[in-house]
Amino acid sequence: MDAQKTTGPAEWSIAHEPATNTAATISRGAVAGQKHWVTSITASICGDVAASSIVFARLRDSTTGAGNILWSCAMRGPITGGNEATLSGLNIEGVSGQAVTLEFSGAGGAATQQTVAMTGYTTTKF
Repeated sequence: MDAQKTTGPAEWSIAHEPATNTAATISRGAVAGQKHWVTSITASICGDVAASSIVFARLRDSTTGAGNILWSCAMRGPITGGNEATLSGLNIEGVSGQAVTLEFSGAGGAATQQTVAMTGYTTTKF
């Protein structure tokens, strides 16, 4: 009897660490006939300011600023240190032929730093 090797779909990982006072955003681009699945997300904001603006970290089923919001979290950089939202073990389904995007709604303010990261896989059968 021949042993058969089985593997899952290839996984991808993307991240963005922009300059200070810049909104972090990443997208896994749309591919016709394919669907993206998100397995983990991380969004963080930190700074050395008295009060940063409240911004929203959002996972969307399309490009930046468009599409349905699949997950959202309000965040603010503390006076010193940072805030982070990390979720793993997910299986969030995107829309066939659409991008998936993890983004902040805007910059957090002077002297703040945002980062976003996302992992997942892409399927052709669904």
